[in-house]
Amino acid sequence: MMETTKQWTDTFGVSFEQTETGVKILGVSNDSPLRRKDKEKASSPLKYEIPEGVTVIGDRAFLGCHELTDIHIPDSVTTIENGAFQSCEKLTSAIIPDSVTKLGNGVFFGCYSLSSVTLSHSLTTIGSWMFTNCISLTQITIPDSVKEIECSTFSGCEEIQSVTLSNSMTRIGMAAFQGLVKLTSINIPDSVTQIDEGAFAGCEALTNICSLTSVKEFRDDAFFGCSLKSVTVSKTARIDETSFNDDVEIVRV
Repeated sequence: MMETTKQWTDTFGVSFEQTETGVKILGVSNDSPLRRKDKEKASSPLKYEIPEGVTVIGDRAFLGCHELTDIHIPDSVTTIENGAFQSCEKLTSAIIPDSVTKLGNGVFFGCYSLSSVTLSHSLTTIGSWMFTNCISLTQITIPDSVKEIECSTFSGCEEIQSVTLSNSMTRIGMAAFQGLVKLTSINIPDSVTQIDEGAFAGCEALTNICSLTSVKEFRDDAFFGCSLKSVTVSKTARIDETSFNDDVEIVRV
């Protein structure tokens, strides 16, 4: 028996598909008021409320919706796919409800005005490029459900001054926090055992970091370009040649 589908579009030009497994947002039409960038045609900044019952926000569904300033995501949503809100330049805030168990890569990539975000407490991984170049973010809290942060998740978020990591995190991915030039200190939880290439590279204001004795592996450039004077690590930790600046005192315990 073939699966039946039904598609429709709302007054904002947002298209939906309903199947036997739920409702998915497919995309937004080019002439939608959410997308217009032509100054002569642009509408006032807009809030969009995703209808209750939607379960999936599809790949690049709201990509380039330049007039979107606020998005409401209902508790029915469980999955947000790759690049769903990428390059929504005026989007200022987002709350990801706890119903969301999967976030794709680059969901908020290039959302330059995004200054406030609340993440689902049901996530176990935060994907690559999730908030890359979100230059208005000033602080971020990673829920304790999250065990891994992937590649370049917060890379280029140059205004972030405060990062609270999950207490169950085990790995910080490549370039995850690269270039956070205003970050001065961070507490790495004891659960973290691996810090990948360039994870905190170029965090030039970073002068204070708590004990890193739980970390078993520091990969190339993990803290290169930071302003650390000394770090305390396990005597058995693997440290690559460029994990830290040459002048950092490494104390093994």
